[in-house]
Amino acid sequence: MRRWLPTLLVLLFPAGLPGQSAPDRAALDRFRDSLATADLAALAQLQRTLTRSADPMAQLRLGLLALRRHQLGADLDASEARGLLRRVARRTSSWPYAWHALAEAERARSAWERADSLALGSRVGVGSLERALEAERRALESDPRYLPAAAGLAGLALGLRDTALLVPARDALRRSDSAFAHHGPGPSAVPAELLLALGRLERATDRLDSALSAFARARTAAPRPAARSMAELEEARTALARGAAGAERLYF
Repeated sequence: MRRWLPTLLVLLFPAGLPGQSAPDRAALDRFRDSLATADLAALAQLQRTLTRSADPMAQLRLGLLALRRHQLGADLDASEARGLLRRVARRTSSWPYAWHALAEAERARSAWERADSLALGSRVGVGSLERALEAERRALESDPRYLPAAAGLAGLALGLRDTALLVPARDALRRSDSAFAHHGPGPSAVPAELLLALGRLERATDRLDSALSAFARARTAAPRPAARSMAELEEARTALARGAAGAERLYF
C-alpha cells in the first residue's frame, strides 16, 4: 500500500456531511488534490475500496478517480468516467459538483474524439461538448452560485459559437449574478470571475451596454491587479465595438 493511501481512505466517508454542503465540496476538492501524484497501481487499489460502497459520495469519488485515470492514460476515451459520473449525477441531481465533474468527462471525451486522425467532419467532438454544456447548465440550475459551472458554461458556449446556445447561457449567468447579489451585502458580493464571464456572453449576444456594465463591475470587484487589468481590457474592447467616445483611450 502506498504511503499516501491511508490519508485518502480517511477522506472517503466524512461523517455527518449533507450532500453538497460547503464542507462536503471542500472534502471533494481535497480528494482530487490528493490524487495528483497517484500512480495507477495505487489508484486501482483505491478504486476497489470505493466500488464496495453504494454511498453517493463514494460513487462521486469513484467518478473523480476515473477522471484521474483518464489523465494518466488508463481510460483513453473517458468512457469509464462518463458512465460513472452520469449515473451519480442522475442519482443526485441536486449536486452541482457531480454535474460539473460530468461536464469535465464530456470535455475529455471530446478531446479524444478530435485527436482521432481518422475522424472526419466539422462536428467531430461537438456532441460531447454540447453534452458538457448541458451538464454545466444542470449544475448551475442546482446552485446558481457554483462558480466552476458558471465559468465552464460560459467557456463552452463561447467556444461552440452556436447562437442558439449563447442566449440561454447568458441568461443562466444573469441568474447567477442575481443569486450572488441577493445572498451577499449587495452587488459587490458578485465575484469578478462571474462578471467577466457574464460580460463576454452579453457582448456575444450584442448586449454591449450590459457587457460594459458587467466589465465595469468586474473591475471594481476584482481582488487582484491581474483580474482588474483583464476587466479593463474587456471593457475597452467592448467600448471599441460599441463605438463609444474615448474608447481608444480606454484601450491604450
